[in-house]
Amino acid sequence: MINADRFYWAEEGEPKSILNELRLAWERILEALLLNEFRIWQSSRIVGEQQTGSDSKESAMRLLLTQFLAETSSSPEFKLFVEDRHHEHREFILRDLPLHPERIVNMRNRAEHPESGRPDLTRFEVPEAYRESIGIGRTGILPTFIKLLTKENTTR
Repeated sequence: MINADRFYWAEEGEPKSILNELRLAWERILEALLLNEFRIWQSSRIVGEQQTGSDSKESAMRLLLTQFLAETSSSPEFKLFVEDRHHEHREFILRDLPLHPERIVNMRNRAEHPESGRPDLTRFEVPEAYRESIGIGRTGILPTFIKLLTKENTTR
C-alpha cells in the first residue's frame, strides 16, 4: 500500500505501477486474512475423506490470489466456508469483495498491455480505483475488509 501511495502521489505516477502495487496489496491482504484460513479449513474437511478436492486446491495455489478469489467465491465449498467462519459478513465476502480485486487486475492488464485490443484507461479510472481501494472521501474496500476480518478474528 505504501508503494501504491507513492506512485499515486508522484507527479508522473504511472497507472500500471499504481495498479500493480494495489494488486500486490490486495493479494497480500487476501492471503493473510482469508485465503490461508480457507485452505486450512478446506484441508481439515478433507482429512479422513477421499482426496477428491485436492486437485482444485493444488491448482488454486498456482493461481494469482485475486484470480483464486474470483473463481473460488462462487464455489459451493467456499460458500460453506464463509457461512461457517464469516457468517455475518457473507454478503460482503461473496458478492462485493471479489469484484474490486478483479477490477484492479483487469485495469492493470489494460495499462500494461495497451495493444491487447482492450479500451485504454481513462484518466479518471486509476484515481477512482485507488480512492475506492483505500478510502479517500468514502469508506474504502480494503480498510473495510481488514476491519471486518481482524475484528472477527479477535472475537473468536
